[in-house]
Amino acid sequence: MFAQKNKSPRRDNSSRFKFSFPEFDFVKNLKASFEEHGLLPAKSVKKVGWVFGLIMIYIFFQHNIETLIVRMEKSEVKMKEMRAAYITNKAGYMFESKHSEISKKMSSIGMDTNIEPPIKIVVQD
Repeated sequence: MFAQKNKSPRRDNSSRFKFSFPEFDFVKNLKASFEEHGLLPAKSVKKVGWVFGLIMIYIFFQHNIETLIVRMEKSEVKMKEMRAAYITNKAGYMFESKHSEISKKMSSIGMDTNIEPPIKIVVQD
């Protein structure tokens, strides 16, 4: 029969993560003191830390979503104001470009409408 052989020697799991954060050393010290005095088991400290981390992530995303909603509402109001200004200006330009309005403006300058109809010029080949 064939025997199974390990392809590589097993590594120690403690050397898997070689980096550490000195800012969080107090957590290790706190955990050690709890275990030493028998106040809390290590598993519950890990669970409490995990839940605390999830709560912080939830608060972070909730805050970002609220600020996004506020910015969207502000931009929506701004867009409606710009649309109203566009419609107002367009209506003003359409009114001023009417024939009667143009003739009123021209009469104030001293130009009157032509009484004679225009002459059609025909060119024969």
